[in-house]
Amino acid sequence: MEKQTLSIKISTDFYSRLKNEIGRGNISEFIEKVVSRELDQGQKELEKKLIVDYQSVAKNKKLQQEAEI
Repeated sequence: MEKQTLSIKISTDFYSRLKNEIGRGNISEFIEKVVSRELDQGQKELEKKLIVDYQSVAKNKKLQQEAEI
């Protein structure tokens, strides 16, 4: 898989904590996993909201009529 370079600015204290906890060579992979998990969770929440909204419209005849216009 092709990789892109991303530069971010973080405090030296935060970098030191990451380096100590994760290991210098593992920071990029760790950040990618955390961000991917957050993006996936956000997508799941959006899908749940759309399902709830669709179900609400399906139960409401007036909204159904408005949607058909």
